[in-house]
Amino acid sequence: MEDVRSDGFEWLKVSQDKLNEIELEDVQLEPVVQKNIYKTIANMLCLEKPGEEFPGQAMVPTGDITCKGFWVENTKELVLYVWIGDQSRAIIVPQDGWNIRDDIIIN
Repeated sequence: MEDVRSDGFEWLKVSQDKLNEIELEDVQLEPVVQKNIYKTIANMLCLEKPGEEFPGQAMVPTGDITCKGFWVENTKELVLYVWIGDQSRAIIVPQDGWNIRDDIIIN
């Protein structure tokens, strides 16, 4: 996981100084974007844990999910790297699909 940033700038074809890590707690997603991210994670969980391991659960179990966030300086896109078991996905959120929460304090 430590190489995510270097893999990201290579994959996105941006220089390393243009890919900035961001704390996911500081990000506010548009509802439709958030719903699509949840669908992607649910699909990943189905592939990782086939069958009926989550019967009756309304929420996705988050203990098995690792996610790192980066924003691309020149396009302001948000890049989310999600790992579940042996699977990983990069989810690109367009500039208009996210913003910095306005209730945080920047030091």
